[in-house]
Amino acid sequence: MKSPWQSAALLAAKSAWLRCPESGGVGDAQRTLLVPSSTGEPVGAFSKANRLAQMDQRAGNFARHKLGAVLNPRPAETEGRGSVDSARDKRTGDIIDAEQLWDLEVVDKEAYECPGCGIQVFPASYRKNINKKRPYFTPMDNKHIQPCGIDGVEKLVKKAKSEKVGTPEGFPVPFPNRLRFDEERPVTAGGDAPGAGEGAGRTRTRANGERGAAYHGHTVKSIRPVCRVFMDFPNDRAQLPLEIPGCPGTTYAGVFRGLGFFGIEAQQPPTRLFCAALRWGSAVETEAYIEWALDAGEWPKGEKRPTRFYKVRVMWAEWTDRQRNTLREEIEIAKDAVKGKAGQPEKAWLFFVGTQDAEDATLFTVNRYPFICCRVGEMIWPRR
Repeated sequence: MKSPWQSAALLAAKSAWLRCPESGGVGDAQRTLLVPSSTGEPVGAFSKANRLAQMDQRAGNFARHKLGAVLNPRPAETEGRGSVDSARDKRTGDIIDAEQLWDLEVVDKEAYECPGCGIQVFPASYRKNINKKRPYFTPMDNKHIQPCGIDGVEKLVKKAKSEKVGTPEGFPVPFPNRLRFDEERPVTAGGDAPGAGEGAGRTRTRANGERGAAYHGHTVKSIRPVCRVFMDFPNDRAQLPLEIPGCPGTTYAGVFRGLGFFGIEAQQPPTRLFCAALRWGSAVETEAYIEWALDAGEWPKGEKRPTRFYKVRVMWAEWTDRQRNTLREEIEIAKDAVKGKAGQPEKAWLFFVGTQDAEDATLFTVNRYPFICCRVGEMIWPRR
């Protein structure tokens, strides 16, 4: 519960929001919310009430953020850049990965909040043709309201490279545990139907900002966030639950299958979530497909170089132009990130839910856009 001075300070900060540059000033804020720009006509009483409530909510977000450093001092161990790789969509309750911003025609800059502390976060670096870095979310002034379990995740990821960070009670940060498609009926990780609770796909497993509480998974529509967790938390793969339609396995360790220079072999079953380093070279591109070679395959003992390589053929004839461009640019961003780093542990890794060809064992095919992505980093394979 806030003390009287804290409540008064919050009210004062909300009032200040209406006059600050972030809101555009009291006159601009009122005109934006109460007079539609398309018509210039005053809105009705009902719409005015809704817009005033929206203004109050924005003012509250700003005020809580500005007072956060005072009301909740920032611990030294969470000092950092403040940006996060995932956020909660305030409209649907879904936790989304920043790279999903690539898929949106229009990005609503005010639609997202931190899953840990609830502060508004803003999309950044999501313009594919302009930005050279991957998308991310950043809070105002690069700070979260403390305590926030999401803030400081970089140090958690660094720790996770050498040890488990999950506990029997749950995981310290949000993670995807199920892939679903748009045509499926949305289901939360807890099994709730849409409309129950606070939004389809929303998993309320921790109180706002409660450090030490645990997450138990949420649904996603692409393998991108799944692959990020796979790389960031190698020692937790055997315990983290995961369900990918059409793929065997019930944990991250069981669902993923790494490809290396172990020889060209028939995969059982032939459809899995595979991963392998990308091989340098240009893609083979046609109107029907695009194909990349992988740095994996057959390297006979005594030979100076590999003799055969696996390859991935993406059947994109039915894809939109936006989906094709996003995949091309995602691969190029990854390649640029590791250019000139020969001999370094960081590589560009291609992840895909693919099916091995029955006649050509070197070939894997991918059909669906959500089934392929590329990430850069060091791949750690813990001993089993």
